[in-house]
Amino acid sequence: MGLVGDAGTASAGPGAPGAVLDDAGDFVLRLPIGRGAPEVMRGQLGHLVRLADRNDVSIRVVPANRGGHPALAGHFQLIESKDFTPVIYIDSENSSLFLEEAADVVAYRRVLAGMDRIALDRAESKRFIADL
Repeated sequence: MGLVGDAGTASAGPGAPGAVLDDAGDFVLRLPIGRGAPEVMRGQLGHLVRLADRNDVSIRVVPANRGGHPALAGHFQLIESKDFTPVIYIDSENSSLFLEEAADVVAYRRVLAGMDRIALDRAESKRFIADL
């Protein structure tokens, strides 16, 4: 999983941006990349902690110790708007895909519901990130 939006929107309220972050293998939240990586990572983690204080943003973490989860097949985004029909967006190294069929959206909503059940709550997720 990557960072923002990877497992779709988490419940912070209607229309609120959200993310469910999979910490499997200590990868997503712990992997420093690039020059100056440790300092950059500290800044990014601090930014996530500050975002977690906002009522209009939801950040939820699925720690590695929770084991397998419904989104192991890969990251995706549920894109919703009051003006448009919901779609699922999936991207990879060299392609991307929009799923627009209602059955596909329903299937990915089930994945999000499963993630919601096993993820830390918002306060626990904030503490998890702050403790890294």
